[in-house]
Amino acid sequence: MRLAVVSMWWMDIVAVALLAFGIYGFVSLVGFRTRWLNSKTTRRAEDMYGLYVDPSPKRHRQSLAAEAGLSLH
Repeated sequence: MRLAVVSMWWMDIVAVALLAFGIYGFVSLVGFRTRWLNSKTTRRAEDMYGLYVDPSPKRHRQSLAAEAGLSLH
């Protein structure tokens, strides 16, 4: 018994087209995410983290001293 293999050339074209479409979709998605993440904003770090800011050097020295077990008073 001999099996006949039918060449489905159109499957090759479909596979290449799907692969190309997948690559295009990935590149488009990555480009969109890059543009979205790098877009300009009106928010500033000072506005977002204003409650947590204590720029005084004295406070920093106190926290370092506390970690070392020392007192600056």
